[in-house]
Amino acid sequence: MDEPEDPTSVWALRPRPRTRRRVALLLGSGDGVPRLVVLRQAEVVIGRGEDADVRVTARGVSRQHAKIVLAAADSATLVDLQSRNGTFVNGTRVDATALREGDEIAIGPVAVLQFVRRDEDELLDVRTAASVADLSTLTPRQQEIARLVADGLSNPQIAEKLQLKPRTVTSHLETVFAKLDVRSRTELTRLIMLGQSHGERA
Repeated sequence: MDEPEDPTSVWALRPRPRTRRRVALLLGSGDGVPRLVVLRQAEVVIGRGEDADVRVTARGVSRQHAKIVLAAADSATLVDLQSRNGTFVNGTRVDATALREGDEIAIGPVAVLQFVRRDEDELLDVRTAASVADLSTLTPRQQEIARLVADGLSNPQIAEKLQLKPRTVTSHLETVFAKLDVRSRTELTRLIMLGQSHGERA
């Protein structure tokens, strides 16, 4: 008589699903709520200029202050771009250095960022929660359009409801996505719901 199969042996051999790890920067803010910026490009420029990939407007930050170079091997290198006030990692001034999890990056005399690696799911949760504070930076019209997206309306439906041209709605949404650092309507909807629940608790 065959012995009954031990169900635990099946689970022991089944590999756990792996989630992709991404790199990001944690930026401080005036209201004490950090902002998480996921690094998606091979080279990410940090500075106060409007053309910077990660814009930091604190005192002493150059227009193009430093850049982070991401290699295929999942390594990251911080490079100072001949900034006036220097780039520091964990208190030491650097011209170029490899970054490790948790490194603190000082851009000039005031701005401090942190280099982190997180699973994609965790990044989404942290970044969405941190971006709730940015909802107040939207104009009333942008907030209205964002709420309608969260309600499930398409751009043409939003345009019809608000008596706007469809391209005007698209332009507003592009600005909303940029301000809140979201990449999809799903992320925006999640953020709006978090913002609503945060307001109810306040």
